[in-house]
Amino acid sequence: MEEVLSFITSLAGVKGCLVVGKDGLVIESRVWSGINDELIGAMIAGVFTNVENSMEELEGGELVELLIEGKGEKVFAFNLETALLIVLLEKEVNLGLVKSSVEETIEKLKALL
Repeated sequence: MEEVLSFITSLAGVKGCLVVGKDGLVIESRVWSGINDELIGAMIAGVFTNVENSMEELEGGELVELLIEGKGEKVFAFNLETALLIVLLEKEVNLGLVKSSVEETIEKLKALL
């Protein structure tokens, strides 16, 4: 898992990444200094769960990924079935490149959980 997270954090514009349980507890993380990974993990897992419940209510199927975009930063959250992969991004980032690169690692992470 360490190797996969190191690859993700090496991508341009990525400030860090975390694998967290659906309960928000951090399983593994690689984040820039000064980022509270435990707080971020818990908060994003809560948001993901709320959106996931809304999708179920709307009969929209399984929530695969979630993009949160603020004025200063972006957060991608990917569903790993039993956990979440959270990727913290800088404001000016190539979302397509990050998304395609991260999607290549999803199956590896699922196999490690």
